[in-house]
Amino acid sequence: MENNNEKPHFDKLVGLSKEQRPYQEEAEKIVSQEFVGYGGKPIEKFETKKTEKDIEIIDFVKNTIGEYTEKYTKKKFDIPLENIHIFNPGGVEEHTEKQSVKGGASLYFGRIIIDRVKSDAEFARILFHELLHLNSYTAIQLTRATNSEKSHPDRYRSGVEVKTRDGKNIFFRDIEEAIIELVTQKFQDEKIAASQLFSEEDRKNIPLHRVEEGIKLTALIDVLWERNKDRFKNREEVEKLFLDAQFTGNLLKIGRLIEKTFGKGSFRKLGEGNLIKPES
Repeated sequence: MENNNEKPHFDKLVGLSKEQRPYQEEAEKIVSQEFVGYGGKPIEKFETKKTEKDIEIIDFVKNTIGEYTEKYTKKKFDIPLENIHIFNPGGVEEHTEKQSVKGGASLYFGRIIIDRVKSDAEFARILFHELLHLNSYTAIQLTRATNSEKSHPDRYRSGVEVKTRDGKNIFFRDIEEAIIELVTQKFQDEKIAASQLFSEEDRKNIPLHRVEEGIKLTALIDVLWERNKDRFKNREEVEKLFLDAQFTGNLLKIGRLIEKTFGKGSFRKLGEGNLIKPES
């Protein structure tokens, strides 16, 4: 994948004042360069040195991810090696104060933090998951803290996930994680399973992640397919709507389908985390 430091690592910057809007492109470059540069700085106390094996696995994941995103988007964010920070097991959870476990992606810092778990295959799987977040549709917003005149960057969109402009609420978080896991499982089944980088035993014993979210998304897609067979050729077409939204940011088609199937207000209900169950 190409790495062009002149291009923003995100798709859109929102929250500029009326006076700032004519300088949108310049502002996007400034924010991108500032935060991608910051993302490569070592994280003291937690970060460990990458081994040759670590780098080999990182290259394997980075060289493969385009196969899973290029059918949905032309975006290619080739994260620099120094922006991938490897911690000892448990480090991510401690560093993020239990907000993340084993791995995390910072959209505005353009970086990944990841525990160096014992299993090489699981390490590759977690890295792929987090790298997918950075290669999904990304919008950064400039928000202003209460009683402050200074704006600061924050995430606004991450795939299908939407954060309110005041930063207080997040919608579709579980859907976004489920979509990422859906693609990650394909990577595990198709690439990790076939790679000689990993031992046979290692490949067969990768812990499952985001199981609950995945089950609910699968159930939702099943219901949408069953109730809209007149509109789709197969279940895969329904699934593709969610994948398209994740990588292009276009939620309109999903919103229309949800509202048509479950009634007015159901799309907001979905966004609030009340995933629609098969019996609904």
